Amino acid sequence: MNEEVLKFPCDYPIKVMGKTDSDVEKNVLAIVKQHFPEFNSEIEKRLSRDDNYVALTITVHATSRQQLEEIYMALTQCKDVLMTL
Repeated sequence: MNEEVLKFPCDYPIKVMGKTDSDVEKNVLAIVKQHFPEFNSEIEKRLSRDDNYVALTITVHATSRQQLEEIYMALTQCKDVLMTL
């Protein structure tokens, strides 16, 4: 059986990790706005214990699985992004 777990449209949190000494937050926001032009929510930000890394959580309103796949591809191609979840 191939049932879709997510029901679209839905709010979907995207987690991104990068180094704090990079432009990861600015670049991630630019990528999010390319794929979700209506995005105007805050980005939740957490620093690692030693402040070398930053974890960002961005909640987007996704309308399809393809839309999520496209943003994940764009995020993983960004040189400042170390990991996406």
